Formats: sequence, structure tokens, C-alpha cells
Amino acid sequence: MKEIKKIDLKNKELGKLVEFAYLLREGEYKDIYFPTYEFYDGCGMDYGVETENGGITVYCNFADHSTVDLATIICVFEGAEDNPEKAYYLSTTTGIYRMEINKLVLTEDKNHFTDDIESLYKMSNQEKIDCFIDAMVMLGFRKENIEEVLEKKMTAQEAYRNVALEEKKNIVRVTHGRRIFYFDKNVAIKGDFSGIWLDEFPFPFEEEPIFDCSKVTCKSAYFNENSSGIKLINVNANEESIRYTDLTNVKIDEVIDLAKVNATGTTFGHHKVINLEHSIAPLERVNLSLATDIDGNNYITTKTGLVTVDFQTEDVLERKQGKIKVYANADNSLMAMDALEHDADGIGLIRTENIYTNETDALNRFVYYAENTYTFEPVDGNTEFNILQYTQLKEICKAKSISKKIVRLFDFKEEDVQRILGVSWNSENWMTRKNFLGNYHGILRDQIFTIAKVAKEENTTFDILVPLVTDANYFHYIKSDIISYAEDIGLKDLKIGAMIESKDAIPAIASIAKNADFISIGTNDLTESVTGKRRNIYDQEFFHLTEEVKECIEDIIYRTKAINSDIKIGICGEHANYIENVMYYKTLNIDYITCSSSFIAVNKEVLNPMQKTKK
Repeated sequence: MKEIKKIDLKNKELGKLVEFAYLLREGEYKDIYFPTYEFYDGCGMDYGVETENGGITVYCNFADHSTVDLATIICVFEGAEDNPEKAYYLSTTTGIYRMEINKLVLTEDKNHFTDDIESLYKMSNQEKIDCFIDAMVMLGFRKENIEEVLEKKMTAQEAYRNVALEEKKNIVRVTHGRRIFYFDKNVAIKGDFSGIWLDEFPFPFEEEPIFDCSKVTCKSAYFNENSSGIKLINVNANEESIRYTDLTNVKIDEVIDLAKVNATGTTFGHHKVINLEHSIAPLERVNLSLATDIDGNNYITTKTGLVTVDFQTEDVLERKQGKIKVYANADNSLMAMDALEHDADGIGLIRTENIYTNETDALNRFVYYAENTYTFEPVDGNTEFNILQYTQLKEICKAKSISKKIVRLFDFKEEDVQRILGVSWNSENWMTRKNFLGNYHGILRDQIFTIAKVAKEENTTFDILVPLVTDANYFHYIKSDIISYAEDIGLKDLKIGAMIESKDAIPAIASIAKNADFISIGTNDLTESVTGKRRNIYDQEFFHLTEEVKECIEDIIYRTKAINSDIKIGICGEHANYIENVMYYKTLNIDYITCSSSFIAVNKEVLNPMQKTKK
């Protein structure tokens, strides 16, 4: 080994080597069990990677409470994890870059590493040098390069580039305050810039900074007058990319689609902006005084940037060629056979909560069951709930020639329970319709179990509809659980749709549509949401679509098709039992409607006049 007179623990390049050691393995880290450093167990982001001769545990972005910065801590060992031949602790704090290195030993339970007390305060300078070089070689660096860094003849960046994969050679790690950012050459590819004054940011290059909005967060970043050299790309790929941001001096070449990005609190510069009529953000919260349309024409705005121009309907709303299918609503075998007799194209809405219609005692028992069923318990297919659900679906399957069947998961409303039980339910979670499936995982799991069981027994398929979706994260969460529960019992390739029933969902439609297999617009609840009127089957005025409700329907269709032109869209609700509404539906870019069986023939004649209906 080349003789090195002294290790300088204040040499910032040594601290940077530890950060580069983390970067060297980025993409490989995962939740893998290795002994962790006792003092930091459970702190920061604790991930591991298995090496050829041992393993690595890292704690990146751990808050060092003795400073205002972040620490990168690495434990590296060689040999078996329960009996390593050697193990080291390396630590550096961003901004200070003072190195710490210790030898490690296993605790008696062999679950944690701890400092080797015997050597902690007795290591000679040469031992520290040997340990540091050995640890760096174990992490993947070249021994001769580490020696040159120690002698201050090579930078940590150069040592890293000599061993990094080709696609990682130009990646630079930058720390600013308690945040860490990654750049590939001059392109920001990872990091959260929200709240950061970018004229003070320590860009590690001379070229024009480019922020890839599909990979970094720019929301609420401060692009002031000294940030004119910054360019944003892939803005439309991230709904949250430019919210609460002044973009006056920022370069953006792409046309910004307000149906795809939330521009609440955003001030645009000389950028091209489209789809204002379907803006996710309220236009009174968007400053467009400098912006133009696709043809370069300025928008007519007030002094505060509020748009005052009238809009034209986009062609994405126009009816495309093709048949609009007419599905039936069916909750039991009689309704299913009625749908078959009236030549329905399918069953578009199976209301699973209707197994409890007028069943006071059964609903009381279900309330108790819902609050005492947990996913860690095995499914009991013989519970009253599962038997009722199973019976409903088996009965509907008697209409064997109907292949399309859409099952809506539980969608109870407070008045439903109050009507059946005669009292309001007091549970905080129970009446939160939006969160019902999320709060009661046991019910969700049991429903999917029963749907899968019937599908396999009847050799049929069911599409699954998640009710009252207003939030993309909620839908993603529920859909992931559905897929997981279904796969546990061997059911794959489910189509899972989102039911949009509230005007509150409209700002999130673009994000929801990215993850949904189909969209169903529930006109009953949507009408309540828009007009404030309560549904009453005897009130024909309620089922007359107002202009405000129509605007919401068109907005939902536009935002959905704008993000996914191939997605199927349907309209559910008793509004389809009224001919004037069906005439309106005919003009929309939709794929199906649902209605009562007795209206199937007339609706088919209105929607598809050349189609022959079975007598």
C-alpha cells in the first residue's frame, strides 16, 4: 500500500466520496434485512443492497440534529451477515463533509452493528487510512483512486466517474439546506425545489439549468428575475409541476395544457396556454396577462390576469362514430332476466349495497361486522354478508348470455342507513362515503373475494366500479388493494373503473383517468352536488338535466378524453329514463349509458336508430 502520511478528516472530498458511494448503488437499494447501526436504527431512510461478498446498509437524508444539514451514513460489511469478517461505519454531513469512520462489531442478538469500543479511541492514523480505503473498495471504488483522493491529487467526482455505469457518470449530487438534488449534466432529474430561491441555488455547472418536471417538483419554487436562464420541460406530465409559481422569466417551449396541470396561483410569462375552459385551476387564480393561445393571440384579461374571453367547445367533446351501448341496472335475478328480455347490451350497474334494502336487522349486523372485520384475518365465506353478496351475484348470472357486468362496490349514504335503521349512525368513519372502502378494508377484501369466487364458478367476468371517486390518490390506493386481493385468489386482468359523482372530483379527473380502466358518470349524485337538490324519484324536475349539470358532464368527458382518448366513458343514473336527456347523451363522446330495463328499447332507438332491437 502506498504510504500516506496522514488522513485529513476535514478534507471535504472524503465526505463527498461517501455521498458518491450512496449514488454508486442508487437503483439497487431496497427493503432488505441486514444488521443496522444501533444508534440510527429506525431513523432516516434505511435500505440495503447485497454485494458479492457482503452487504451495505445506508441511511441517506438522515437529519443530523447537531447541524442544520443532512447526514449520509453507510454501514458496509464483508462476509456472512451473522458473522462478518469486517465491518465499517462511514458518515458525512452535507455542507460540513467531515468524515467519521469506525470499525463495527455485531451486538449479542446479531441484529445490529455497534461501535467496536476497543478500537474506537485507539485507532492510529494508519489504521484509519487502511479502514477508509478498505471500506471504499468494498463499496465499489478503485483502491488507487481512493489513495489519490487522500493525497488530494484527485477529486471525489473523478474517482466516482472511474467506476460508475456509463449512464450514471454525469450524475451530480447537490445538497442545499436539508435537501438533496440530482442532475444529469445540466438536467435536474430528482429533488424538491418547492420554496427554494433559485437565484441562490448552487448549480454545479455553467450551462442553462433544465428542470424535468416529470421527475422533479417545482411547485412554489421562486423563479425570480435572476432565474431567466432556467428552462422547464415535460410540464404537462406532472399535474403539480407549476402550481403557485411565477413563471414570468422561465423558458417553456411546450404548449401548456391547463386540463393536465394545476395552475392555481401561477403567473405565466410569454407562454402558449390552452384548454382554459377545462382548467383544473379556477381561472380567477391564474394570471394569463402575458400568455397566448396556440396561434399566438393574447387572451383578454383584467389587470390581475383574469381571463374574460368566451370559449368554444373543443372537438374532443364531439360524438365519434360508433354505437352507444345501452346497459341495464340490475340488482337481482328478476332485474337481470328483465334486462335479457329487453335485449340490453349488458348490465352496467349492480348496486351491491342493495342486498340490504329494507333489511333492518341484517343492516344492523352488517354495521357491527364492518367495524370488526380485519384483513389480517382469513376470509370467512360463510358470514351473512358474504352469503348475501354471493347470492346476489349468482342470481344475476342466471342471465347467462349477458357477458358485460359492472359491479359497483358498496356505496351507502347516510339517508340510506337512517331510512332503514330509523336512526343516524354515530361512527365517524361509517358515514364518510368517500372513505368507506378505505376505512373498512375487511369489507373491500370480502367483496373482492366474493366477486372472484362467483366469476370463477360461473366462468364469467365482472368489471369493478369504485364509487364516489374525488381524489386520484384515493382511487390508486383502492385499486391497488383490489388488484392485490384479487390476485391472492387467482383472479387477474380485472377492469377497475372510477365513478365520478361530484363536481368536487373535476379538478382531479386528469389524474384519476390516468389510472382508471373506465369512467362512469353518476348523474344522480352529480345533480345533487351541482344543484343542491335531494334526489326524489317522484320529482321529475330533479331528473331534468340543468345547464350547470351538463357543463359538468362535458367537463368530465373532456378532461378524461384529453388525458386518455381510448378510455371508455359511461353515464349512469335514472336520468336515462327521460327521453330529452338521452337525446342530449347522443351528442356526447361516450360509450354507454345505463337505464331501467323498460327504457332499453326506446333508448336504443334514440341512440342508434339503425340498430334492430330484439322483440
